[in-house]
Parts: sequence; C-alpha cells; structure tokens
Amino acid sequence: MSRGNSGGPLVGPDGSVIGMIQRKLDTQRILDRTQEWTVNVSYALRSSHIVTFLAGTEAAVAIEMLDLQQTLRPHLVYERVNPSIVSIIVPPPARRPATSSATP
Repeated sequence: MSRGNSGGPLVGPDGSVIGMIQRKLDTQRILDRTQEWTVNVSYALRSSHIVTFLAGTEAAVAIEMLDLQQTLRPHLVYERVNPSIVSIIVPPPARRPATSSATP
C-alpha cells in the first residue's frame, strides 16, 4: 500500500470487494522496536463494517459471497471492479494575485 490508497477497495482473489484500505503499518516505528524491516503491511476495514455503516442510507449495497475457488488474473480483477471506481479530482485553490511591496 502506498500513501493515498486509504479509502480504496481491498479486492479478493475473485475480484470481490472485501474491505476498504484504512492505513499502512508504520514501518519506521516497527524497525525502531524490532530491528527488522517490515514492508507491504496494510490495515483494512471489513466489508461487514462498511455495510453496517451504509445501512439506512440511499446507497445500494449488493452482498455476494467470496468465491475462494476462483482466482482472477490482475487484469480480470481490474475489469470486474472498474465500474465501481470513481476518480475525484480537486483543482488546486486559485492563486491570489501577487501584491507589490515596492515603496515609492
């Protein structure tokens, strides 16, 4: 997991969304404590918690069982989850005109 992945889907081997990325392990803190470098450890929120959170809202939630017999190749996982991915692009704030500090 890299910075900026928080809020993204955690996808199972069959392409099902099984959770939401929450944060990554503080590798420097673990290194300081254990003298071992730990990489690629992330934490996710279970999908059951997300479904509970969405209960009572207008969000449409479809629940499917995870199929552990099916393992999709990465490009097939992407094709399956692509319709549920939304890009949010926030423009930078407008710059204020520079004020002149020159004195006469």
